[in-house]
Amino acid sequence: WRDIKSISQDPDSAKGPRLKLMEEAGFRMAAGITFQYMHHRGMVIFLTTAEDENENRLTGGITHGAYLYQAAQFIGATLSLAEIRRASLAERYELKERCYSMMHYGRGNG
Repeated sequence: WRDIKSISQDPDSAKGPRLKLMEEAGFRMAAGITFQYMHHRGMVIFLTTAEDENENRLTGGITHGAYLYQAAQFIGATLSLAEIRRASLAERYELKERCYSMMHYGRGNG
């Protein structure tokens, strides 16, 4: 976990309006956990309003860390599956259109 204010002041971290908005919303700390599922890689950012790791016992501990790690992996898998689902639906739509064309016009599109 890192303090959001220290992240915004770090010259090596990415800058943008999100950090300021997070801080204005009351979040004080952030943790980024990377995921990799099949060919998808990314990072899930978890936020807390706790001022430091000791203030909120949810921000610390091995069990909670393992939970956050698994949650990040699950989110990554969900994103990957959503992309595959969109491709599957597009393929089904194309097949349906070809079948419709063959039934009504006696020819296919390919």
